[in-house]
Amino acid sequence: MKGIMLKDDPNYRRLKLRTTGILSSASYWMGKDHLLIVVLDGYRENYRRIYFRDIQSILLRRTNGWLFFGAGCLLMALLLGALPLSAGDAVGYWMGGINLAIWLPALA
Repeated sequence: MKGIMLKDDPNYRRLKLRTTGILSSASYWMGKDHLLIVVLDGYRENYRRIYFRDIQSILLRRTNGWLFFGAGCLLMALLLGALPLSAGDAVGYWMGGINLAIWLPALA
């Protein structure tokens, strides 16, 4: 894997960015005059080299991805937390409390 080899190369510094998809992930490496993007998808590695002199602008924008994440965590908290609590016995209270303690902080 090239990513492991880049870690030992003094010409590259790994950036703290990491992108993950359903079946792929990407890591970002900064060289002296370029940015190297390594995309891993299954058994393939794709490399993109972007020279700093070619970058004209950097755009940042807020997306609604956090809404889907929050809705998923809320659904998990309700299903895995409230259903065992409705059982009415000690095991249900413990299971519901543990699940609520796991999923509710993800909403904050």
